[in-house]
Amino acid sequence: MTEKVGKILNQIKKELEGIKNELKKSNASRDKRYKEWTKMKKKWKKTHSK
Repeated sequence: MTEKVGKILNQIKKELEGIKNELKKSNASRDKRYKEWTKMKKKWKKTHSK
C-alpha cells in the first residue's frame, strides 16, 4: 500500500516539475517580448516626438 502511494506521489512530483519548467519558459519568453516592445516604444517616441 505505501509503495503505491509513494509511486503516485513521485509521479505527481514529476508532473509538477514539468509544469514548473514550462511556466519558467513561458515567463522568460514573455519577459523577452515585453523588453523588445518597450525598446520599440522608446524608439518610436524618440522619432515621433517634437
